[in-house]
Amino acid sequence: MDVIESRWGKIHGYLNWQGILNNAFHLRGQDLFIDMIERPEAIHAVFSKICEVMIRLAAMVQRRQRESGFTINQFSVSNCVVNMISPQMYRTFVLPYDRRIALRFERFGVHTCNWNVNPYVQAFHELPNLGYLDMGMESDLPKVRAMFPETRRAVMYWPTKLQDAPLEELKNDMERIYRS
Repeated sequence: MDVIESRWGKIHGYLNWQGILNNAFHLRGQDLFIDMIERPEAIHAVFSKICEVMIRLAAMVQRRQRESGFTINQFSVSNCVVNMISPQMYRTFVLPYDRRIALRFERFGVHTCNWNVNPYVQAFHELPNLGYLDMGMESDLPKVRAMFPETRRAVMYWPTKLQDAPLEELKNDMERIYRS
């Protein structure tokens, strides 16, 4: 940050902090999912520590960014592997920590890595300060709009379809997204 500030002034940018589940997956690999069933207390201890570290680092970096003149008031998590757990497991193991993070920042965002958010949308609705939510095309876009009218919603489109689909199909998809 010192180098950035000395060369360009403002420490501009939004870091990808990952999310509780992503970070734990990087640490434990696929054993994480077995641990969630066989050792839930241990997983909560690990998730709690990951959450604490994420909050402390983000607060430190954002304070420094604001001091440099870059106004930042949001924190987004990446739940890229959320589709590898059930909605109930999300509620039990991840939601408490996403909520803890969301309560510490003015705006909170959830990246879902282009997955269908339908199974998780009720739990996401419980998150305070949700200012951003992205989802895949299979998501119930009208339902998400109704549930999150003040949230910036982003629809992630398949890069392969963008490359391969006929123009008319792309146009129809974009119109559906726009209407929804």
